[in-house]
Amino acid sequence: MEDETSVDEGAHADALVSGAPVAAPLQLVAEPQKVAQIKIGYAKVAKQVDIKGLKTGVWELLQDVDSEARKAGAVQVSFQEVLQQLPSKVEASQLPDVSFAYCFISLLHLANERGLEIADDKDRLSDLRVTMPR
Repeated sequence: MEDETSVDEGAHADALVSGAPVAAPLQLVAEPQKVAQIKIGYAKVAKQVDIKGLKTGVWELLQDVDSEARKAGAVQVSFQEVLQQLPSKVEASQLPDVSFAYCFISLLHLANERGLEIADDKDRLSDLRVTMPR
């Protein structure tokens, strides 16, 4: 009974005689270092937010702030000012679930439906300027 090394050498010799290409021994790359598992706190339960009601509240606030801004001679409305007054228009039970992302999505929908123009505030990068249609 032949051992494995003599069989391998025999196959190698047969390949050389027949002219078939001989495969080089494999040179594998070392296994990469594994990173420790990171726990990310994400919501396991979907939030239930009345987007239609949120859009209505944001629209009413935009109109209120716009009328005040027009009296002061301003053309644009600060989105941060609208967000600060939002708790007065949203139900208290839904307020914990309302996030900036939901408010921004509502603003984008309103801009599409009502022709609002949204621009960045060059003085403060943390705010948006909303121009109401005339």
